[in-house]
Amino acid sequence: MILGFGIKAQDVHFSQFNQAPLLQNPAMAGATSPLQATINYRSQWKSITVPFKTSMASFHMRVIRNRNQKNYFGMGLNFIYDQSGDGQLLTTIVNYSLAFHVKLNRNHHLGLGLQAGYGQRRIDTQGFQWGSQYEALGFNSSIASGENYGSEAFSYLDISGGLVWTYDNNAGKMKVQGNNYSKGSAGISLFHFNRPNYSFNATGEKLLMKYVVHGNFLQSFGASKVAINPGFFAYLQGPNREILMGSLVRYDLLAESKYSNKYENVGASIGAYYRMGDAMIISSLIELGSWNFGLSYDANLSTLRQASNGRGGFEISIGYNVSAAQFGKSFRMR
Repeated sequence: MILGFGIKAQDVHFSQFNQAPLLQNPAMAGATSPLQATINYRSQWKSITVPFKTSMASFHMRVIRNRNQKNYFGMGLNFIYDQSGDGQLLTTIVNYSLAFHVKLNRNHHLGLGLQAGYGQRRIDTQGFQWGSQYEALGFNSSIASGENYGSEAFSYLDISGGLVWTYDNNAGKMKVQGNNYSKGSAGISLFHFNRPNYSFNATGEKLLMKYVVHGNFLQSFGASKVAINPGFFAYLQGPNREILMGSLVRYDLLAESKYSNKYENVGASIGAYYRMGDAMIISSLIELGSWNFGLSYDANLSTLRQASNGRGGFEISIGYNVSAAQFGKSFRMR
């Protein structure tokens, strides 16, 4: 019997996409926060096979020459480590992003960013089992498989770029209870436009370019403590596509002090996102001053649920954000 099948693969991704800005767009470096550091971790499909695990640490900040500078640079660095499947396919990526943001008016900026990365993929062939390694008593790893794996590791250089628009009606002012605040971002980006080689066997396979459109917005309701935080993320990479949309609802537990640092902002958000054709994502975020803690879970809705029993995967994030007011006092470069 001859079976035909297709294999689809794509870049790593996180359901908490708003906690991984440099994966959306290189121009997000310094775009929505003067300084941000985030750690992300994702584990999925534990109920089916060896869990697919993805970790990322990222940091980005604004570089401003003086107090009156209207335009500014943003720079960022992110490190990605991904482990997939029984063969322990390991992917390690380091990216450096540089962006330039132009002030259009008091509340609007437009940014252009470039990203240069170095990646390495490695596979552990000790996790494979072949028919030729079975004997009367069962599997025997000491028997040669007779398979030619090619190289067990390869490296590549990667170039990406993007454009982003940001809006903040507070214009750097600290929020107080009763403010009607509104802010957000939207952008487009293109990853892997140099099409690096992407094969263990030197077959000429190229990494497909990835086209991304994204947006995330936060809008309060006048003097109330409630705000909505809708967002969307869509990408196309060869035959693969991912479209994710939904919203969080945020509640201010404690507002920031306007004239002192006695009180820092404390808020809680909860909501849901839908990844088309794949999963429903329940997501939450706790903000404690400059710190935030995210937790989400993917409930599998695709045909894979027959094997996964609906269990997709969970994800956590820990972030540190410096507000514009704090940045002006402590991190201003003269």
